[in-house]
Amino acid sequence: MDAENKIDMDKALKQLNPIYRQIVVLKYYNDLSEGEISKYLGVPVGTVKSRLYRASLFLSNIMEEQNEGVGYDEER
Repeated sequence: MDAENKIDMDKALKQLNPIYRQIVVLKYYNDLSEGEISKYLGVPVGTVKSRLYRASLFLSNIMEEQNEGVGYDEER
């Protein structure tokens, strides 16, 4: 990931609900498995998986909004 994308991701993470941010950080920054996260947070593995899924949807939407109007203009 280049520096610009990392900055964009950091901005997007800051916009996430803390519940989802925590799950993303534990999974992708601390490299914990769903089972390890489940034990750490004291929630079922299914809850961890659903929070990860929702977090990915929210992050996708946030990143899309951040990048609107950036890039190739198809109408030219």
